[in-house]
Amino acid sequence: MVRFRYRHEESPAALAANWWKVLLVDAGLGLLVVVLGVLSIVAWSEIVGWILVLLGGLYLLALVGRYRAWRMQRDARSSDA
Repeated sequence: MVRFRYRHEESPAALAANWWKVLLVDAGLGLLVVVLGVLSIVAWSEIVGWILVLLGGLYLLALVGRYRAWRMQRDARSSDA
């Protein structure tokens, strides 16, 4: 069995030239889920809507952590050079 082990601290995207675009796309995805949750609350089901809002908010919170980890990785790499 193959174990999935991904650590965003070791991501090669952190050192890419377009690292901020990657984070912007991720932020857009998180905001889209939050907006879909709000629309779901208004038009369809409150339970599903709040679940989507919660998941989108958690994704955005994880994105903040990824930004901080990537920033530290980029700072460490630039100080090593």
